Amino acid sequence: MAALDATSLSVALPIIAKALGGTAIEEFWSGTSFLLTSTVFQPVLGSCSHLFGRKLLIYISLAFFLAGSIIAAVANNFTVILVGRSIQGIGGGGIICLTEMVVVDTVPLRERGKYFSYFGMMWSMGTVAGPFLGGGFSQNVTWRWVFFINLPFIGLDTVLITIYLKPNQKNESFMTKFRQQVDWIGMALFLTSTTGFLIPVTWGGVQYPWNSWRTFVPLIVCAVGMVVFVIHQEYFAPSPLIRTSVFKNTPAAILFVSTVLHGIVLWASLYYMPRYFEAVKGMGPIPAVGFGSKRRGG
Repeated sequence: MAALDATSLSVALPIIAKALGGTAIEEFWSGTSFLLTSTVFQPVLGSCSHLFGRKLLIYISLAFFLAGSIIAAVANNFTVILVGRSIQGIGGGGIICLTEMVVVDTVPLRERGKYFSYFGMMWSMGTVAGPFLGGGFSQNVTWRWVFFINLPFIGLDTVLITIYLKPNQKNESFMTKFRQQVDWIGMALFLTSTTGFLIPVTWGGVQYPWNSWRTFVPLIVCAVGMVVFVIHQEYFAPSPLIRTSVFKNTPAAILFVSTVLHGIVLWASLYYMPRYFEAVKGMGPIPAVGFGSKRRGG
């Protein structure tokens, strides 16, 4: 569901922009807002799950995803779509991180590779099918079904999670968890610094010039905030939001770098190339996806 939603909108955006009279900047932010909130809220929701429990946070993530889907589906202007997509991103980030945390909690180490391969298989199916699904809906039915399609999945997820998910968690008092397991200072630093850094990166050279104070001032301030966050995680946080020790492990560091490079190639091919072929080459949503796929294969 999260993979479908992250990729299905890309090919539908030109049609949505034409239907709602949106600008290129609004169209751009409709896709970026989901990825932004999904990214910054993953460690936050994961940390909060130590305090309130994995199952409750999964329910909350599904609720955010449901609310965002409905808001975007019934929107009549791009402002509402941006709000819905941002809310969706919070839920999508929670779904991504919490399902993997449940596997780590409940599955023995020797079996985890198999379960994470299932996740990889689902992401492969979702990222490949998403653009075709979004193109088919927007071209042959209505772009609103790009969001409405999430609703039956959310209902099914809620039923199955209620019946089958029984996470193993420590029986500690709420106040003990509150004091020891949630890094509130790190959470605040991470949310504000990461969001404030990514926003000018996305609008630099598009909405504002790179040498504009609106671009470089938040970049510098939030870069300093990110450095402060790393120092806090390394030396002061009793229960770090993101443990810096994982970046000191060579295989893990190589994996992180390769993941970043993979993400750049993946999102360029699945998000930007179809929009280029639609907006510049004048192709329809489905041919644009197919042509982009052929180019990726070449």
